[in-house]
Amino acid sequence: MIKSLMMATALTVAGTAALAETYTVTVFNDLSEELVAPILITNVTNDSFIFKGDYVTPEAEAQILTGDPAMLAARIGADAMVGHGMDGPPGVLLAPGKSVSFDIMTDAKMVRVLAMIAPTITPDNYVTAVIDLEGKASTGGHLVRYDIGHDEMTKVTTEVVHGAAAGHSGDAMTSDSMTSDDTMTSSGDSMTSDDTMASSGDSMTSDDAMAMDNKKDDDAMTSDSMTSDDTMASSSDTMTSDDTMTSDDTMTSDSMSGDDMMPTGGVTIAIVLQ
Repeated sequence: MIKSLMMATALTVAGTAALAETYTVTVFNDLSEELVAPILITNVTNDSFIFKGDYVTPEAEAQILTGDPAMLAARIGADAMVGHGMDGPPGVLLAPGKSVSFDIMTDAKMVRVLAMIAPTITPDNYVTAVIDLEGKASTGGHLVRYDIGHDEMTKVTTEVVHGAAAGHSGDAMTSDSMTSDDTMTSSGDSMTSDDTMASSGDSMTSDDAMAMDNKKDDDAMTSDSMTSDDTMASSSDTMTSDDTMTSDDTMTSDSMSGDDMMPTGGVTIAIVLQ
């Protein structure tokens, strides 16, 4: 009886192994500046080893913070497969504009792909995707970028939207943002970069000599008058001529500069059945 059970088990295992397929995986790094750390691929059924609530497991955190998937691969076991590039110290990163190919063998119908973005610009970011393999000779997709909020001490994973401030996926432009070419509006009073100002229905240009209440140019200005050289005030918000914004400055309520913007490009993957 025991011998029969052992034979049946062996046949079952052999049958399962026979279902495994070999695939060639190619990962493309189209980021403008950043490198991609080693890539872990596993059956999507192992997601519980990677994600925990709004955050990630300790093993996944180690990969996202260090780039080394060893702890996570050990936690998942034989179902974890790893590939890596050949660039940058320590020689296992994938540089911008490059790709890497490697083979995997799996019986999974869907696989999870996970890799850290090297923190040369932005810390604690990773890319991931679920790729459907079932019945496909070739497949692939774009890896979505996330921030785990480790350096912000929130430890809440958020998607990084293209163009958002580095490390803060929620810092999209607000209605208060403006560039040097933008018209600024405050309490219904408009002001352009040419200093054509309107206030309470009274208009004036930088070439006008303004007088209110029959005062001359030499008179002290009243609260209803100002010249182009004067500090401009509207609804208690002041901006002097030294506060001119350049076209390189994109401002939000968090005072983001052009240097804080996310690099362009992304990471994609192609999987081909052998």
